[in-house]
Amino acid sequence: MRDKRIILVAVLVVVALVLGGVVYAVTRTKPAAPAEPAQPEPQQEEQTEQKEEPKESKLKADPAVALAMSNHHDEGLFLVDGDQVYYSDFDGDGRAMLVRSDLDGKGKKTVRKDCDASYLTEYKDALYMIIWTRDEAPVLCTMEKDGSGFKKLVEGAVDLQIEDGRLYYNKADTTEQSDITNAGYYNSELDGSGESQLLDKETYDNYVVDGNIYYQDEKDDQTVHVMDMETQEDKRLTKTHSHGFVVDGDTAYYIDTEDSSDATTGNLIEMDLETGKTKVLAGEAYKDVLIVREHNLLYCDGENNYHLSQIDKGLSGKKEIASIDNPDYVYATEDRILFFDYDYNWRYVEGVYSCGGSDEYLKRLDE
Repeated sequence: MRDKRIILVAVLVVVALVLGGVVYAVTRTKPAAPAEPAQPEPQQEEQTEQKEEPKESKLKADPAVALAMSNHHDEGLFLVDGDQVYYSDFDGDGRAMLVRSDLDGKGKKTVRKDCDASYLTEYKDALYMIIWTRDEAPVLCTMEKDGSGFKKLVEGAVDLQIEDGRLYYNKADTTEQSDITNAGYYNSELDGSGESQLLDKETYDNYVVDGNIYYQDEKDDQTVHVMDMETQEDKRLTKTHSHGFVVDGDTAYYIDTEDSSDATTGNLIEMDLETGKTKVLAGEAYKDVLIVREHNLLYCDGENNYHLSQIDKGLSGKKEIASIDNPDYVYATEDRILFFDYDYNWRYVEGVYSCGGSDEYLKRLDE
């Protein structure tokens, strides 16, 4: 019995020693919990002023386009080519002729007789124009700069723009010049072939800019529309009678005669083409003269005997440019202004004037 106790005690001692070793080994080899990483001190962010980037316009301003569109709407009765100018003059019997002279009126030469030309355009060293006669329909013609190589291209065309190597024009519905109505807008190759109709309605002041046709819709209260030539989508841009609409990048300028089709003057308007918002720049502006140049606008001021006046872009106020009453058919470059002074007879010119910005430089070219 004693021996059994001794054996039992020995076994218990051995078991205790084994368990103790296991516990010791386990507690010794158990990895210590990793220390919590030190939290960095919160740093105060520098407050920097975030400047809002100006919104990039989808419509890039091109002063040459705005100026060409302006001259087109005033019937393009002049064409400045280097240091010379082409225009129609009249002899003592009232017969028209296309002439060329220096900008100071010297060196005047007749280019073609019996040629009352409008929408004078130079393209690839040739002249294109609309020629008017008293008894026939107007004709779109071309010739060399010296008057040689004369060709008739499109019978009945009443206006002209050349864009991407194609002719764009309205066509008349009659040969009677006193009662001409635009009957449709077309384009064709430079030789007049391959004609396609773009608008089948009465429109005026048509002009193509970046694949869009801007035009005045006669039947829609003389409001201005724009049509995408690729998608044919047509959008009305103005709400009342609008004249001389000129696109200048994402801005447009025009004369608004409100609800009157008979008014000769209206407000000179600036429009944001992306938002449609408008503001009045001047009142009593003659509806048929508006020239948009890179830094300023030219118009006839009805509050000052219709003298030619200028408004600088982005500035208020106006200044008189030429103190001749009723200058008409104004044509401009960035540094030159040309216009006719009419006696209100049939196309009879009282004077052809050129000025570089003020009366001090005003000269008659036809004396």
